[in-house]
Amino acid sequence: MARRSDHTRAELKDLALEAARSIVREKGVSALSTRKLADRIGYTSGTIYQVFQNRDDLVEQMNTETLRMLYAHCHAHMAEGSVQHRLRALADAFVSFAKTHPREWDAIINYPFAPEYQATPAYLSEIQRLLDLLCEAVSELYGPDQADRRLRDARLLWNGLYGIFALAIAGRLSQERSLNDAVDDLIDLYLAART
Repeated sequence: MARRSDHTRAELKDLALEAARSIVREKGVSALSTRKLADRIGYTSGTIYQVFQNRDDLVEQMNTETLRMLYAHCHAHMAEGSVQHRLRALADAFVSFAKTHPREWDAIINYPFAPEYQATPAYLSEIQRLLDLLCEAVSELYGPDQADRRLRDARLLWNGLYGIFALAIAGRLSQERSLNDAVDDLIDLYLAART
């Protein structure tokens, strides 16, 4: 394995984030520790702390990249047509991404950040970009003076979609309703309220 002098700080950060993602994919975010990460990349824990402030910083930077990946996946699946069709395409893209990256998605939703930890602008920006995709999909339902309402509704839709997905993954959706049925119901309910 490379020695400390073999990598620049930026290279070490990329190496550590790639290894952290690998650990999370294999065993989940609860298995991620700076010691395990340092062992995996052949450095000391102290070196990891020269690149990341703490474990929360490491996880947030990994999660920020996961959100970038989600955005790229959803953006690639943006559809034309009715609002319902566009929302369904985005919902399908989200579900397919979360199913393909379940432990990385779990790290976004369930990692227990310290109460005093404040999300970085980079992380918040990635969340906003995802909300902007939803806002774009439903833009024709709102007037030019309703940007705040559109964003609020996009957040509600996002939260509803996540809730449905979380219940489905946990096996807690109603037996007579599938994940797709529940997503369709959410979209229909939203559209009924807006039209």
